[in-house]
Amino acid sequence: MDLKEIMLFIVLGLMTFSSCKQDDTVAGNNVIEENKAKLVGTWNATEILDTGCTDPADNETQTFGCETVNGVETCSTGTFTFAADGTLTFSFSTTEDGIIVGETEEGGGTWEIIDATQMTLCLEGDCTNETYTLTDNSFTTTGTDTEFGCTTTITATK
Repeated sequence: MDLKEIMLFIVLGLMTFSSCKQDDTVAGNNVIEENKAKLVGTWNATEILDTGCTDPADNETQTFGCETVNGVETCSTGTFTFAADGTLTFSFSTTEDGIIVGETEEGGGTWEIIDATQMTLCLEGDCTNETYTLTDNSFTTTGTDTEFGCTTTITATK
């Protein structure tokens, strides 16, 4: 083998390795960027499920929506608004025949998509690593509440 052939194999080898590495990085970044874009907007909570809590009394399911009992329409709503800058706000309230009853719970935090299935969610300064699934109109995230030891799953729609 002469020097030209050796150099050709070295150059082809380097191109192959650098090409694969670059494609992998671009594909990973595309998933992260696509999921960031999908997550931005307002999501309506449909259910929050707490299971496996340290104190079994803390295990609960909170369902959102409206129901009419004895002629009174009671609605429980929860919204999460994810902004493109990585901040979020949330609001939970209950109404009876359109009038807010009790206190509206509001707050904020931050979010970051780590990869195709993992994100960091910080609500009121309490951060957790979450597993998530996301489509154009549905979002589910599951993480561990360190204060109560619960596994919390939030399901929402756009």
